Amino acid sequence: MPQNNNKMSNNSPLLKYISEKQNTINKHLLHRNVEVECFIDGVPIRDVIEKIEKFIPDYFFDGVEKIVIGDFRDTNHNRSFYKDNCFYITYKNKEELERDISHELCHYLFEKYNFFEDVLVHSEFMGKRRRLFDILTYSGYNDLPEKPFASSDYNKQLDDYLFKQIGYGKLTPYIVGLFPDPYSVTSLQEYVSTCFEFFFVKDRDYIKKICPATYKLLMHLRSEEHTSELQSLAYLVCRLLLEKK
Repeated sequence: MPQNNNKMSNNSPLLKYISEKQNTINKHLLHRNVEVECFIDGVPIRDVIEKIEKFIPDYFFDGVEKIVIGDFRDTNHNRSFYKDNCFYITYKNKEELERDISHELCHYLFEKYNFFEDVLVHSEFMGKRRRLFDILTYSGYNDLPEKPFASSDYNKQLDDYLFKQIGYGKLTPYIVGLFPDPYSVTSLQEYVSTCFEFFFVKDRDYIKKICPATYKLLMHLRSEEHTSELQSLAYLVCRLLLEKK
């Protein structure tokens, strides 16, 4: 979920919720400099950190100050989000935790560097959107919000239609081979962020098969991990943008 922009004070409901409802704090470090605080007992946090450190380059986390793991469903409609360079992740299970951290990381990178604004990725996403629109129309959904469907930006009307009127359970068979999961349909940023989490921690081969343009971009980013001259993501962003011109 993109950044929550509401100002968080010392008296904020979120901080009160953390202090009042969650009693145990386990502190760890990710890539030696990102603080990880876990308020839930029994979370295999070391296993999660080791997997993320193994598959996601450390410089992707430049500027990230803290990852907080707990239960934020009562204070935010979305299960996980980031704010002020901190990630707030609601724990469900180990696999979802790995995916949610990588997903929020991609949102952070997306808004900080805009390095996923790739013409081929945008074209790939919109082509899938048009195909899904045709599939749903053919299947009897004649009241689809046509204008939001034609935009790559997030639109609440479209989000509500997919989630409430169709339902993710019914939507899933229609997106097989097109989108990684139902929520990735809602915007280009959610699409890339979901591809990012699949690529790094879940199922890279599936992204290669159904999202080739996004896979190619992610492979390019990952391959630069082994190039000694690229120590900052900002340098990499500039280089990629120049190569696309």
